[in-house]
Amino acid sequence: GCFDASLEYLKSGSMARRVDRSRIRLVSQPTLVIWGTDDGILPLSDAYQFQRDLQHCVGVREVPGSGHSPHLDNSNVVLGYLREF
Repeated sequence: GCFDASLEYLKSGSMARRVDRSRIRLVSQPTLVIWGTDDGILPLSDAYQFQRDLQHCVGVREVPGSGHSPHLDNSNVVLGYLREF
């Protein structure tokens, strides 16, 4: 259904072609990247690519055992990271 189609779209890299690195580099606000270590849609390595591309990235925070929605999978850990940020 719709969920499976969206998942395949993200896995195919189509989103990356629409929002390429040159656009990500335009973000000038301080940024924290929070990523689930078990994300089955986008690999953890993408988090570190965002860190390299964002002008004012303060870092990557990994949420162990979380998937593509770490704020839902492990909200307490994400909230702690946001409070530190």
